[in-house]
Amino acid sequence: MTQKNNNGSAFTYEEMVGILKGYNGIKNRIMLLEYEIANSEPILTGEDVIYQMALNDLPMYNHENQQYGTDIIALTYAKKADRINVRQKLELTDEVRLLKAQTDRLEYYISLLDERQATVLKQLYFESKTLTETALCMRISESTVKNVRRAGIKKLIEMYSFVSC
Repeated sequence: MTQKNNNGSAFTYEEMVGILKGYNGIKNRIMLLEYEIANSEPILTGEDVIYQMALNDLPMYNHENQQYGTDIIALTYAKKADRINVRQKLELTDEVRLLKAQTDRLEYYISLLDERQATVLKQLYFESKTLTETALCMRISESTVKNVRRAGIKKLIEMYSFVSC
C-alpha cells in the first residue's frame, strides 16, 4: 500500500509531520478496535429477534400442510443477526489491518534512519517528548534536535517517494 498525498505525489514536509503526529492516535485506535473485536456484544441478540417477532405479530399459517410462523421468523432474524454481526467484525478487522500497515511501515522506515534521527523522531512523536526534554535526554542542544528532526523527516519523505515511484 503506497501512501501518497491527495495529489498522488510523495508527501510534503508538513504532511509527513502530520503522519508522525498522528502515530499515537492510530496506535490508540488499533488498541480500541482490537478490544471491540475481542469483547464486543453482538449488534443483534436473541432478545432483538424476540422483539422483532413481537412487533411483526404475524399469525401462523398453513402452507401445503406445513406449519409456518414464529419459528421461521425467529430463524430468519437469527440468520440475519449472525450475518450483521460477522460483517461488523470483518469491517473492524479490515480497519485494524490497514491501520497496522500504516504504523508498521512508519516504524520500519524510522528504524532505517541513522540512530540519532530515529531517536529524535521516536522521542518527539512516539513518546510525545518536548524539544527540551529530547535535547536533555540526548545531551544535545535544542537547535541540534530541530536539525536532526528536519533531516530525519526529509529522509522519511525520500523513502516514501522511492516506494511511490
